[in-house]
Amino acid sequence: MQQTIKKVFFSLLGFELRETELCPDTKKSVTDELLQALYSFSKKHDLAHLICDALEKNGLLDGNSEVGKKFIKERTLAIFRLERLRHEYESAFKLFNQIGVNYLPLKGTVLRDLYREPWMRTSVDIDVLIHKEDLDKITTNLEQRLEYVKLSQGAYDAVMVSPSGVHLELHFNLITEQANSQASTILSDVWNHTEADGFCHKMNDEYLYYYHLAHMARHFVDGGCGVRPFIDLWLLNSCDESVKEKRDQLLEKGGLIKFAKACEKLTSVWFDGKPMLDELSLLEGFILNGGVFGNKANQVALHQSKSGGRVRYAMGRIFMPLAQMQYRYPVLKKHKWLYPFMVVRRLFAVIFKRDAKRIKKELKAGKKLSTSQQEQTQNLLKDLGL
Repeated sequence: MQQTIKKVFFSLLGFELRETELCPDTKKSVTDELLQALYSFSKKHDLAHLICDALEKNGLLDGNSEVGKKFIKERTLAIFRLERLRHEYESAFKLFNQIGVNYLPLKGTVLRDLYREPWMRTSVDIDVLIHKEDLDKITTNLEQRLEYVKLSQGAYDAVMVSPSGVHLELHFNLITEQANSQASTILSDVWNHTEADGFCHKMNDEYLYYYHLAHMARHFVDGGCGVRPFIDLWLLNSCDESVKEKRDQLLEKGGLIKFAKACEKLTSVWFDGKPMLDELSLLEGFILNGGVFGNKANQVALHQSKSGGRVRYAMGRIFMPLAQMQYRYPVLKKHKWLYPFMVVRRLFAVIFKRDAKRIKKELKAGKKLSTSQQEQTQNLLKDLGL
């Protein structure tokens, strides 16, 4: 059943992305039972709206059935989410232009242009890179002129929310040192690799490609990134061969070439019909089982492998190194001498607050991992250069 779901899922995505005709065998596979499973699987990856559209165009979806109504609701929501996001980012970017601050739109706002129709690329929020020295000016104007509210501010970003509930993430850095020090070094220079149209900037091709893979890798080591970034990657590779050499040079320099090549091969299997390779099976399992936000088992397996075992991982979750503590407690960026006090605060949070429940869940998941799973995960990280 799982293999059938996977086959139909990627066949429908291929139809939606390339408008390639479905084979008769795929159409015959679409039973009521499979539709229920297909809905759950595609929703986990935030792609039910695309599967809905492909099913409907091929006459494989009864809009009056229970599962048909669920699919159609997801497509309707995707279109609604886009219109709400579009209204908010157009208003915010217009304000940025008016007050004269440079900004660089990120993620879905940019990648959406690769799709046949904008609603096909869903996003949860709006991400934009700004200069940190412009933050106060931006937040003040958003609050006073567009009625935004600041939810939080950390060492690397600030989160605002619009009256309609859309989150606007104002980034000062694209990738934190904690997530990937090599990628952080490469992307800290991103403003020098953009083209400007007034105050709005756009990354050049190799930096956009590198950032996308760095972002995928960050989510991967947090338990998975889902299929959607692989669709973005495949669409980014529908380009002239001449740009790929510059991309590979930057990926090599930034330590992501192995991860990139594995991901590119997997997109060729999923969307170009290339044969599956044994070396990709574990990577595929992590992605398909994790969903768009990953899962706890994947996360713990990856982090324990990077930490060197369950005990070191457990200690690391409680007694974090300074770099990680700075991300959680930004005051440490200026006052490192407060580190021992923040460790005590962290320990208190682990024992008495919400962190305790989450960490207990992680440690419980770690106990269930077999030696074989740990070895497989270590080999996967090594093969991917992570």
